[in-house]
Amino acid sequence: VHALEDISLSFNRGEFTAIIGENGSGKTTLFMIIVGLLKAERGQVKLSGEDISTFKNWHGIGYVPQRLQLSKHFPISVSDFVTLGLQSTKGLFSKINTLDKSRVRAALVEVGMEKYLDRKISDLSGGQFQRVLLARELVKNPKLILLDEPTIGVDIKHQQMFCCLLSKLNKRGITILIVTHDIS
Repeated sequence: VHALEDISLSFNRGEFTAIIGENGSGKTTLFMIIVGLLKAERGQVKLSGEDISTFKNWHGIGYVPQRLQLSKHFPISVSDFVTLGLQSTKGLFSKINTLDKSRVRAALVEVGMEKYLDRKISDLSGGQFQRVLLARELVKNPKLILLDEPTIGVDIKHQQMFCCLLSKLNKRGITILIVTHDIS
């Protein structure tokens, strides 16, 4: 079964775009192709006018997956988890300096999670975890963020808060692409 066929999309810098479709319609597959986790069987995928096979500016793109499963016993704090977002720009074994730590804190402040800095990631609610996932991408200072079903399992009040946060980021110049099955 082909999840996607004859798709032609174009997104401009600074836009806030939502792709809405039912479960199983290929939304996640589309995002995984855009970020290079899956290869399109045919056609072209370009980012900033460059074919993804030669695209190099991956640290400028943030991707918040639909579900990221971590073991309840995974011993990592919120700040350490967000710091992992810097690894794509600094390198895996680079030392974290004072500026890096302030970037992590600023990202957590931006998503309203600064008071959870030292809490274990496994102790967070679903909505809190989604905001921490977003902070992990924001720490890279991306130009584009793709969010796959970011409000799934989140109550309506926190869905609205999350969408307001995304709108604020978009007004700051970050291009936002979101896929969801939820029309609201």
